[in-house]
Amino acid sequence: MKTSTLFARYLRKNKTPTEKILWNILRNKNFHNLKFKRQKPIKVKNFNEKDSFYIVDFYCAKHKLIIEIDGGYHKYYKEHDKEREETLSIYGYHTLRFTNSEIKNNLEECLDRILDYVNMKKL
Repeated sequence: MKTSTLFARYLRKNKTPTEKILWNILRNKNFHNLKFKRQKPIKVKNFNEKDSFYIVDFYCAKHKLIIEIDGGYHKYYKEHDKEREETLSIYGYHTLRFTNSEIKNNLEECLDRILDYVNMKKL
């Protein structure tokens, strides 16, 4: 089994508290009948045409929408996150980022941003 699949499986079993909060809303098409997957490996070709995998927190294939929840450690990986987001955008993916604090304190606003993006895609 591929390393990315094993790591994604590990992440699914070890959710953060904020991932649990958001997943309880997004799972089983509970959120506007949208199908989301959690800790989904996404394969892209890197600069030398080799496969690379990014494991994203939440993914809606219908809209190529990635949702990332940034914990405290992300402040040390801003450049990496930016490069990752740019690479994924080349392949047509769109990323929405939320902090742990936003999920805990402003969950409705986060859900509104997700819905706004989905509704914009429908136009």
